[in-house]
Amino acid sequence: MRRLLRVLGAPHPEAVADLDQRSMIGPRTSAPRYNTSVIRRLLTEALSEEELTALVYDRFPAVFDQLSSRLSKGQRVQRLIEYVQRNNAVEDLLDSVAQANPRQYRRFADQLRPIER
Repeated sequence: MRRLLRVLGAPHPEAVADLDQRSMIGPRTSAPRYNTSVIRRLLTEALSEEELTALVYDRFPAVFDQLSSRLSKGQRVQRLIEYVQRNNAVEDLLDSVAQANPRQYRRFADQLRPIER
């Protein structure tokens, strides 16, 4: 993730370096927490409905199987956020969005750091 943030020119790469070092120490006892309202806004603004569907299909097929065409974009985003939180995959989601829409990701980058407990 540090490399991706650096390539994108996101601020605070040192915070990511700290995360990399902690992950080398051993397994985490719990997943880092993120501000889900910021992630929700990022997903809503960075991805069209079609792009969201493609991202979920390609990167999170278990969620794709739970989505019906009757769900609104907001409901799809909510299901995706719930899934990545439960499965410790928030960083995977953020990396995917950064690759899909780097410009929008940069707009939110300052707000996408793990919340201190």
